[in-house]
Amino acid sequence: MGDSVVFGYGVSQEDTAPKALERMLNERNRTTRYEVMNFGVPGYNTEQEYVTLRDRVLAYHPDIVVLGFVMNDGVATPRVSDASVQDLVNQGADDGGLLQFPGKRFIREHSYLYQFSARRFETLREKLKLSAAPKYYYDDVQGLVSPQNPEEETPNWKRARNALGQFSALLREKRIPFVLVVFPSQNQLRAEASRQRNEDVLDALRTPQRRLAAFARDSDAVLVDLTQAFDGFSRAQPLYTDTFSSHPNALGHKIAAMAILDALSQRSLAGFAN
Repeated sequence: MGDSVVFGYGVSQEDTAPKALERMLNERNRTTRYEVMNFGVPGYNTEQEYVTLRDRVLAYHPDIVVLGFVMNDGVATPRVSDASVQDLVNQGADDGGLLQFPGKRFIREHSYLYQFSARRFETLREKLKLSAAPKYYYDDVQGLVSPQNPEEETPNWKRARNALGQFSALLREKRIPFVLVVFPSQNQLRAEASRQRNEDVLDALRTPQRRLAAFARDSDAVLVDLTQAFDGFSRAQPLYTDTFSSHPNALGHKIAAMAILDALSQRSLAGFAN
């Protein structure tokens, strides 16, 4: 479960973490057939993911629930009447609203070629310094942390924490193991931060990871924090589909699947152990 990161925005279905995890599980244990269902919905926050768990996912009687958490998951659920939301729908964030033409909204929603091309076009413009990356992607922790006071609990963090609490309580009631996977933003990685920031700033940016670790301990959830794993790879090769968002590429999804598999096997949650 999750948002566009788990859904696999920018990669093929076969390269998503859920599909990669399914293959790994079936290769690891030939006597059991595993099915990993992908309930990622682009744009969802943790509140919406909880509703999806309650109203849709539990109907499939899952043996394990894995939730991907990204740094914008505490942003308030948008209302259709919000003008800002309507602007994003009409203009589209994928190309920064650069291209305007009749029927753009329809094409954005139905053309994979347009979505692919527009995103790469904007990435190229940003690399060539022809345009700045959209501001909403560079908001490193999306309001989960106050830059002035990292220890303060912001409204976005409280919203995400409360939704995670509901998530955990429901799964505990159903006696279903809960795996919480933390996907870092690009600017939380050491390779990116070393070009822009010092260690103190990087430490503050990683406040959500520490809070999520504490939540996992208190709620008996299995934590899979991908920050260190991504740190180890990001210096050598890219892990994201572009330079200004935090959607993993095929390698990023594979690393996530391997980390989830390792956590499941260490705790004997998948029918086998390391």
